[in-house]
Amino acid sequence: MNNPVNTHSTEQSTTVEDRWAEALCLPCRATAEISIQGFTVGQLLALKVNSIVSTGQEEGSEIPVLVNGQVIGWGEFEVAGQRLAVRLVELA
Repeated sequence: MNNPVNTHSTEQSTTVEDRWAEALCLPCRATAEISIQGFTVGQLLALKVNSIVSTGQEEGSEIPVLVNGQVIGWGEFEVAGQRLAVRLVELA
């Protein structure tokens, strides 16, 4: 007769934090997407260093923030020092 081995009694129980600790260093890709209506391939090819592209969005408008292609929330562009940054303002 086959008796299943109860491995739960011999293993130490792990906490949720312990299980997540292994995943915290895994890489992921975070992106912020903006839509530019009427943008053409010709305009793309004409871009040069210091080009400015008008998005048509108002200052402070929310943009989707994605991680590995999945929307996780919405953010706003802002300047942080001398860099453009996205502030996460709402989680999905």
